[in-house]
Amino acid sequence: MKIHVNCDRPDRHVSYWVIEALKKKGLYTENPNAEIIWNVDSIYNNQIKRGTKLTIYWELDDFLNPGHNPHFYNVDLLYINSPDYINYYPKGTKILRVAANPDFHKELPIEKICDYIFVGSIEPLPVYWERIGILDRLLRSGANMFITFGVQANYPELMSKGRVILNILPKTNGRVCVNQRFYEAMATGCLMVDHHPMMDEIATKGVHYLTFDDFGTINPERIDKIKKASRELIVSKHTWAHRIDQVVKDIQEKL
Repeated sequence: MKIHVNCDRPDRHVSYWVIEALKKKGLYTENPNAEIIWNVDSIYNNQIKRGTKLTIYWELDDFLNPGHNPHFYNVDLLYINSPDYINYYPKGTKILRVAANPDFHKELPIEKICDYIFVGSIEPLPVYWERIGILDRLLRSGANMFITFGVQANYPELMSKGRVILNILPKTNGRVCVNQRFYEAMATGCLMVDHHPMMDEIATKGVHYLTFDDFGTINPERIDKIKKASRELIVSKHTWAHRIDQVVKDIQEKL
């Protein structure tokens, strides 16, 4: 079995990690006319490509406008990231969550420059409005905090500079996304995030991550305990290798 990945940006975001994980398992092919083609959102530039035997589409930004790409849904396997929005999609749609690569996303032995660090986008877009407001309130509280933006290559280094990694989930029209950074931060170190009930299916509050209720109550012993538990969770259940295994199983059943 060989799988080709069709996407707009093979060097970035989810598609990069899917390709790397497929390569590691010996499942990837550069052949654009492969028997199995996995279309990984976004594909708006390339458009959907079909395999000679089986076609997959994974819609990742489903929370922004769920079900808005029906022209991509006539495929053999259709995946979305968030079970909360499954009713917007055709019957048979499956849940495939994002993940982390613990070989890459790990705490580095470098100096901590702050108690809290946020690495991510704060563009003035509706999806980030709540994030910007929360960061502003936390900064005004006088916390020892650093906000920056990083590219994929230096994420672990940047996140390792803080004792606690902040993550504020993207939101739009009342919908929430448990984003990739949630998993990557758990693999890297101690995560603090705004809680949403959909997270309870992935991790345990207070065991694998902190919430903003804990803000300002830094306890080194608790941080170390959460770091250990969160990384163990990622390694055991939420790596890109786990996601590839899930898709391969679905492919074998479909074929």
